[in-house]
This record gives sequence, C-alpha cells and structure tokens, in this order.
Amino acid sequence: MIKALFLFALKDLFVIRNTHSGVISANFLLPMTFKIEQNEIGMKGEFAVPLTEPVVLSEERKKNLDMIVEQVNMVLFTIIPGMKIDVYHYGMQLTDSGENGYRVELVSVRENMPPIPIRMESEGIIKIISILNALIQAFGNPSICLAVDELDAGIFEYMLGELLGIFNKSAKGQLIFTSHNLRALEMLDKDNIMFSTVNPERRYIRMKNVKASNNLRDMYIRGITLGGQDEVIYEETDSLRIARAFRKAGRTK
Repeated sequence: MIKALFLFALKDLFVIRNTHSGVISANFLLPMTFKIEQNEIGMKGEFAVPLTEPVVLSEERKKNLDMIVEQVNMVLFTIIPGMKIDVYHYGMQLTDSGENGYRVELVSVRENMPPIPIRMESEGIIKIISILNALIQAFGNPSICLAVDELDAGIFEYMLGELLGIFNKSAKGQLIFTSHNLRALEMLDKDNIMFSTVNPERRYIRMKNVKASNNLRDMYIRGITLGGQDEVIYEETDSLRIARAFRKAGRTK
C-alpha cells in the first residue's frame, strides 16, 4: 500500500500552492505544471520559464518545452479564442556547462497580430497557461488528482465558471481547489462543496437544509448575514465601525 501511494504521488498527484500564483503576479516566472508520458513513470513537475528575459535551454529541455506547449495549445485556443503560445527561438547559445543550447522565449500569438512576449498578457491568462497542462491531465485521466490553492486568483469570473462547469460535467480525474469567488457555488453540485468556518476545531462544513431548487450562492450570503448553520461561517463586520475607523485614520492633527 505504501509503495502504491508513493507511485501515485510520484505520477498522478499535482499540488499547486498559492506561491505558484505569487511568482506570476510578480511578473517574474511562468511555472508550467506538466506531465509527459514517456515510460512507466514519465515526467511530472513544473517547467519554470522566466518572464523577464529569454532563457537558454539544453536540447532535451527545449524538446520538453515544445511538447508542453503543443499540449497546451490544443485547449488554449478554445478557452481564449484565436490565441496560442509559441517558443520564440533567438538562436544558439552556450549553456553554463559549455554545451550547445537554445535561447528561447515564450510568446503569445493571436490572429493577424505579431507575436508578443507572454509577460504582456493578463495575469489571468498567464495563470491559466501555467496550470492548463495539469487541467488537461485531470480532465482525461481518472487516476489524476489535481489540488489547486486559490484557483480563482486572477482569473476572469465567467471564464472560471465555464471551466468549473465543464469539469463538473465531464472530467474523469479529481479537481480539489480553494476559492474566494462565489461563482463556483453556481456551477458545482452542492455535494461537491464545503465551506470554511471561523471555528478552528471544525474548519469545514457542508451547508445544511439545501434543496435542489435553492441557489447556493444566495444561501451562503444568507448564512453570513442571518446564521442558521452549524458553525459561524464568517466573522461579522460592522460597516459603520469600519467607516468610522477610516474617517478617524484619515484625520490630520
């Protein structure tokens, strides 16, 4: 059993932390989560591509990047119509170890427009590109488990809802994520959703008394304002006190 769990973690478990989004927000790195089927185990991990400047890759790493980009492009143009990414080749350059390498940069290509560096795209688009290969794996492979912290960070709300709706209906693998965006409540089955609470001894609960006809988003808002759940799901704030604090903090002596 331990060996099976080890192989599962090695091959089929993806965990994307919020630091993943942090380096994208800083316009520093594009960490592309990927899995490539090559042998019994294959390759899995993150391919970090600098956003600030071109990078020099060995021939093997460039082939891996080309394979990742090819897989991503198969889905990307359906999510963002008319867009694909490409590996822009500046020419040959020696690597730090003295071997022949390729000086490359990821670029965004749209119809009737010249290629532009991928860093010029919005944070949400870069975030989708960074996890898209992992989403592809989770969608088509029942053995894949993909866990994403703050999936909604930087992603346009409607696009997030469309992706969640597609996964809810058709995905074979498992997607586990956290989100602050309430759009997820409108796109997922109630049995697939848990809510955080303010009680550290019972951090997650399911919403009770939910009927098929209920709007879960409305019920969540009602639970915040009126209560009625087994635990407090939000530490209530006072808008008047907040406004008073702002006025007080803004006064000059």
